[in-house]
Formats: sequence, C-alpha cells, structure tokens
Amino acid sequence: MKNTVTLSALFTTVLVLAGVSLFLLREQGVLRAEIALQATGRVDQQGTLVAVFAERRAESQAAAAELETLSREVERQATLAAVLAPAATMAAAQAAVPTPRPPAAEDTQDEPPQVRIILRERESIWPVGEPIDIIASAAHPLGIALLNIAVNGENLLADSPLDPRMNIAAVRWTPPAVGTYLISAIATSIRGRTSAPVTIEILVVDDSDPDAVTESILRRIERNVEEIRGLRGREEIEVAILSPDQIEASIRENLFADYTREEADQEVLVLNMFDFLPEGFPLYDNLIESLGQAIAGYYDPPSNTLFVVRQGEELEEETRLTHAHEYLHALQDQYFELALLQEGDLDKDQRLALRSLGEGEAELVEFLYRSRGYLTGEQGADSSPVFPTPVIADVPDFLLSDFTFPYVRGFAFVNHFYEQGAFNAVDQLWARRPLSSEQIIHPERYAAGDDPQPVALPELGEILGGDWTLLDVDVFGEFYLREYLSQRLDAAAVDTAATGWGGDRYAVYRRSTDGARLLIFQLVWDQPSDRDEFTTAYRQWGDSRNGRAAGFEVDGGRCWTQAADSLCLYETPGGHLILRGAPFDVLTAAAGRILNP
Repeated sequence: MKNTVTLSALFTTVLVLAGVSLFLLREQGVLRAEIALQATGRVDQQGTLVAVFAERRAESQAAAAELETLSREVERQATLAAVLAPAATMAAAQAAVPTPRPPAAEDTQDEPPQVRIILRERESIWPVGEPIDIIASAAHPLGIALLNIAVNGENLLADSPLDPRMNIAAVRWTPPAVGTYLISAIATSIRGRTSAPVTIEILVVDDSDPDAVTESILRRIERNVEEIRGLRGREEIEVAILSPDQIEASIRENLFADYTREEADQEVLVLNMFDFLPEGFPLYDNLIESLGQAIAGYYDPPSNTLFVVRQGEELEEETRLTHAHEYLHALQDQYFELALLQEGDLDKDQRLALRSLGEGEAELVEFLYRSRGYLTGEQGADSSPVFPTPVIADVPDFLLSDFTFPYVRGFAFVNHFYEQGAFNAVDQLWARRPLSSEQIIHPERYAAGDDPQPVALPELGEILGGDWTLLDVDVFGEFYLREYLSQRLDAAAVDTAATGWGGDRYAVYRRSTDGARLLIFQLVWDQPSDRDEFTTAYRQWGDSRNGRAAGFEVDGGRCWTQAADSLCLYETPGGHLILRGAPFDVLTAAAGRILNP
C-alpha cells in the first residue's frame, strides 16, 4: 500500500510541475502581447518602452531558466516513475520503503539513515544482457539529502530529492558481462549523517547452458545458507545433478554402499521380534525405492558430494530448499560431529539422537531460508514450518515414523533452544550433543542433564547352547519404545508408559537348526512410579496382542503363550525384563539366568 501511495505522489508531482510550466508559457505570451501594443503608441514613450522591454526581457529569461530547471525535474520524476511502475507489485510485496520512525528525540536525529535495496529475488540468477530494476529506499526523521546507488563501486545514480521526504530512488541497469556484481546503496541525511553501505551480491550467467545456470543457483543457495547459519564452508563441495531416473541408482551406489541385502534381511528378523515388520519383508528394495520417491537430494559425506535431483531445466522450489537443507549437513560435517553417524561407536539410540540434532538444525535453516525471503524476496507469514508427509507407496507405518522422527521431533528440539539463544545455543547443542531419543522428545530432560543409564545384559551362550547365534544387541530408546507400545495402546497410555525411560538394552538370538529366535529386552526407569506405570500398560499391551485368556502368572512375572511364540514380563528392582520367543523352556531359563545371576 505504501508503494502505491509513493507512486501516486510521484505522478501528482509530475502534474503539478507540468502546470507550473504552462503558467510560465502563458506569462511569456502576455509579455509579448503587451510589448506589441506598446510598440504602436506614441514615439515620445519609446524610451520608457525600451526600459520596460529590457526589464521584462530579463524577467522572461529568468522565467525560462526556471522553466528549464522544472522541466528537468519533471523528466527526472517521470523517469523514476517509469522505472518504478513495472516493479510496483514486487516492491509492494517486499515492503520496499522502510516505515518512517516517529519523531525522534534530539539525540536520535544524528543517527545515520536506514537504507534498503530491493531486487526481484535474493537468490535469482540474472542472464547476461537482461535489465535489472534496482530500487533503493532510505528513511530518517529529518529527511534524506542524498541517495546513491552503485554497482561494483561505480555510481549509477546520485539522487538528491526535491522533497527530502521523497526517500526512494530507482534505476534500471543491464549487466554487461557474466560475473559477480555488488549492488550497493548509501544515503545521507539532511544533517549530513551518512549510512553504512547496504550491499546485495548478484550472479550474472549465460543462460544458454542449463547446467551452468543450475550450478550457479546452487552455489548462491550455499552462500545464503552460510549467511543464515553464520558459518563459512571450509572446503568446496562437489555437486552432482541427477535426473529423477538416476536417483535410485545413486542411492544404491552411495548411501547403500556399506549396507547389503543380507544385512537388511537380518534387520528384518530383529524388527519382527518387536512386531515392526512382517517376517520376510523386502526391506532392502523397499528402502531404496521409498527413498528414491521421497528425497530431492542428499549429501554423501564419504565423497563430499551434494546430489541434486532436477526436473527438466528448472530448479523447483522444493529442490532449492532441499539443497539448502543438505548443504547445512555439509557444514555440520565440517564443523561438528556429524561424521560419527558413519562410525560404529554409537548405539542405535545415540545415532538417532545425533541424526535428530542434525536434521532438526537443517529443518530450522530450511524454515529460515523460506521465511526470510531467500526464495521470493518476500518476508514469509508462516510462524512454523510445514512437514509434508512423503508420498511413498507400500511403506509400513514404522518405517515412515522412523524416517520422519529426526525431522519433526528434531526440529522441535533444536528450535526450543534456538528461540532462547539463536545459533549460539545451537552451537552448544553440538558441544554437548544429546545422547538419547528421550532427550530429543523432552528437551527439558536434556537441559537437566538426564543422560541414559547404562544397562548390561549377561552372556547367555552357556544357557542357550552353541547352535544359538547373536543377531543384534543394541539400545532401543524411548522413541522405539513408544512405537512399540503404540501398536496396542492409545496415545495417552503410551505417553504415560514411556515417559520416565531411564535406559535399556536388547539382544536377539537365532537358532541355526530351526530358525527359532529369542528376544531379551531389559529396561530401567527414572522413578519407581515410572516402573509401576509401565507394568500396568504392558500387561494391557500383552493382553491385547495375545488375548487375555493366553496370559498367566509365573515366577513373579506374567507370560502369554500362543502356538510357538511366548512373551513374558518380569519386574526387576530398577525396571523390567521382557522376553519373547520359543521354545518356552529356553525363554524361562534365560529369564532365570538374568533375574538370578
């Protein structure tokens, strides 16, 4: 609205100046008529007429000079209006003119002016030879005496407004060659205070090469991310541009380079013991296919490469945001401990916590990238990010939850601290990284230093026998515990049962002779009341899964049996022991070994 008023004022000024010009021309005509009439009078008045003519000629010359000055001002205002007119809509959307400050006290009137530059898009790449409309605006309580626009230090416009309140200037400039240009504006107040230069960097490219344009856009996105995060890249990152048909092969070659189909099949056997996946589920192929559908790019730390999926010759908004997100991961890899995800020193829950920190910060940067106008030049109205659910076919709910947790919960965790101390607070998260999904779900527990308690499982080789092999041993964590319980309990019951998690450890064994499996899952809790709440909830869980009639009390615990599958829950001094598998006598023998070491 303000830009519309400004443009109206400009055109009004043009009309007023034109009226003044017509008035001066009319006065010149009157003078000529008067001189002609007096020339027909008496000869004895000739001397007086000559004097009068000389006086009027001087007045006419002065009026003509004033007319020329006003005509130049009309031309200047018309030029300014012509430049502003096609950019009016864009300028209105970007609030080009700073809101004038209210009348200031004497000590504030010596402050330098406030200055802004508006271009079309903050990350746009201009083709060489295409004109750019540059709009600069300035504000000061006393008014603006001079407003300058320059490109690479060469002055394009030095605007001294007729009215100090007319604090906006515009110029059209055409980049002469490919390269990087710095567009700057500087203003001087009536009292002579000069602002610091406000600068925008633009890239000018040859748009006949789509790949070159794409790479230029990507590099600009990377510089924008560095500006948002306050970190400079320590090394150049390779960029590989892929078509949608190439993404699955790239994922298989890079992300799955150290993950085999046999390992995926073994993971299915482990996840099946928690009812997360059906036995025989094609996890390896499903992961590659679903990731190929869900992602628009990724960062590969071993090769130090950012992979970008491009549809056609243009980079879509989603792809640009994805690149901003993934480049932040590259900065995390250079500055922090993201590389720990590639190593084997962390347990499953610690890796999930670290992934959540990394993805949460990347989601925050992506949100700031959008809301601060790096895509469109406009200030976003959204106060929170949007996490669209990926459109992925034939993916179990557990895998989808596992995929989205680091993004959604991770963002909430990082943003909780960002709102308290901006990126300095985020740096502190990396200095003392979260160690459990519990800390991600409950930021206050991270702040309180509630670290997970270590849990050790005994060696069961002698009890189980030589034909049993260990498939997996790891930490489950509060997130997976919640997913496990939510299969049979409502959200409120899950929250009551899982909150207060203190630590855990699980192991899954498999017998080679018949494929029988045994799950051993031991938990500890922060408070005795947390243990009691879990006991109540898990008994309901077991009754729901196996049928209440299948349950019975045994050796201080509760078990459920059906066909070749058994499940038992025991209370321990600090928590619980859960066992599942067959045969039942092996399960109870393992329980006795753990409960009575």
